Amino acid sequence: MKIIFLTLFLIYSNIAIAENYKLTTKEGKTFPITVSVDENRSLPTVVYVTGLGGKSNSLAKFSKEFLEKGLNLITFDRNEPDCKGFKCFGTVGSRSKSNQLIYAEDNQETAIENIVENEVKSVLEYIKSSSWYESNNGIYIIGGSFGAWITLSLLSDEEIKNDIKGVVFLSPSTAPHKSSGKYANEIITYNSLIKNIVEIKGLAIGSPNDELFPGATTKDAVDFLAETIPQMKIKKIITNSKLHAKELLKKDSEIKNDILNWIV
Repeated sequence: MKIIFLTLFLIYSNIAIAENYKLTTKEGKTFPITVSVDENRSLPTVVYVTGLGGKSNSLAKFSKEFLEKGLNLITFDRNEPDCKGFKCFGTVGSRSKSNQLIYAEDNQETAIENIVENEVKSVLEYIKSSSWYESNNGIYIIGGSFGAWITLSLLSDEEIKNDIKGVVFLSPSTAPHKSSGKYANEIITYNSLIKNIVEIKGLAIGSPNDELFPGATTKDAVDFLAETIPQMKIKKIITNSKLHAKELLKKDSEIKNDILNWIV
């Protein structure tokens, strides 16, 4: 792993700093990461894994609130072209040779697998090799939208899952039971990912007013996660907001505090 660029700037008082780095993926691509830690205390570390669009470093502005609660915060932008809306299906899918986000035939690599093997594992390796990290405190993952699929992949990965103490599914897009047509086989990937998940702390937040696609909302996804992964004993929070994933975390202080208090 190569650290190409480093900038230090003060977050608050003289206790904690946020460090901007660039890490290098398995494929040799660089991406920015912001590390907000208190090196004077042994704290759990929260990693935000974003959905389609691949950008979450803007959430680093909340690092002071995380640190005040006793949580380190790691955010990063994936190495992907900018995209919005449904265009992101193709943009993110093109990361893999299959051009598929979630399910591909003949065991071809999907975008989920490519993201985990590159940016996400690079971030987790960086954390675990840092002097401030203690495995007893572990790592908490917040998976926003499509990031919930990535989070499920992490929980099924033998190399990773033992380091993860808990996960938050924020506006999850995991509603394969509602998918049809060319997306119907997503349920195959879902069932494969959840079969090896062990008992772990889980929180899922969704809304009946946050539509994923016609006929499915993030509340549907939350209910499906809780029903199909009983070993996680997922706590559900149902909001009526139309805000999705990062925007919900940015603009709804009650939801943000619910997440912080649940992790702590």
